[in-house]
Amino acid sequence: METVDKQAAHGSFRNWACITAHVLTGMRKKSLTEVDEPLIHWVYSKIGGM
Repeated sequence: METVDKQAAHGSFRNWACITAHVLTGMRKKSLTEVDEPLIHWVYSKIGGM
């Protein structure tokens, strides 16, 4: 979580809400039960230059 905050969320609740929504979408699409590094990279590709 610290890494995601440093790389993308920057302590912003709004950014975290967006990241969380993408994580949940990705987990559903990929039938995942845990967050993994490939999922985080997929989320980063969706959020662009946040």
